[in-house]
Amino acid sequence: MSRHSNEGPTPISELIGRAARSIPKNNIVELAAIRSQWHELIEAPLRDHCEAVALQGGELTIAADPGPWLSGVTLATPAIVKALSTLGDGAPSTLRVVRRSI
Repeated sequence: MSRHSNEGPTPISELIGRAARSIPKNNIVELAAIRSQWHELIEAPLRDHCEAVALQGGELTIAADPGPWLSGVTLATPAIVKALSTLGDGAPSTLRVVRRSI
């Protein structure tokens, strides 16, 4: 359903609903599983400076603090992928590391 400009702004609840429906549900469940086990999967102190933010098509996006933490996550990518493989089927096979704005 489209809204015409003369109908006023789109309610935030409608915008959130559209966004939620556009995310594949299985990715939400898998991302939640990764987040819930983050402290077991990623070694300290690195885990305290990055977070799993998105999962799409087998690629996990990790946002890392800028500077050495961003580099550290990038260098640790093979170890992180190996740790994630313990989650079984549906575990991400690739990572994308992005800078987290703080």
